[in-house]
Amino acid sequence: MGAHDDLIRWTLWAGGRAVVSHESALDVHGIGEFNPARVHLTAPRGFSKRSVGVVIHTASLDRADIEEGEGFRVTRPVRSLVDVAAAGADGDQLDRAIEEARDRGLLTPRRLRERAEAVGLKAALRIEQALGRLGL
Repeated sequence: MGAHDDLIRWTLWAGGRAVVSHESALDVHGIGEFNPARVHLTAPRGFSKRSVGVVIHTASLDRADIEEGEGFRVTRPVRSLVDVAAAGADGDQLDRAIEEARDRGLLTPRRLRERAEAVGLKAALRIEQALGRLGL
């Protein structure tokens, strides 16, 4: 059994319409310590399937925000961080995850700000607060 078989199963359950996202995507990328209890998927608006084992978020994702995993699609690190910020992630956890991603060369503060602003006001505010706490 592979490390991400559950993610493959959930994206198949979603008919290939959903992308692994939020805390689950950060876990795939090895960023932060969010340890989600349920799998997080982002699906297009109008997606109506529900299950207790998964958290469904609805959004239109840009192709640039998605990459191919092994048997599933996953949001890229920058989009994943913006998503958890918008969803109200703990500030300390968010700060550590942003710092870790930056140290690994996965983002720049400018790129993170740009994506957050494109997603929405709440995301932009939470990302700006985190970058401020980190002195970035």
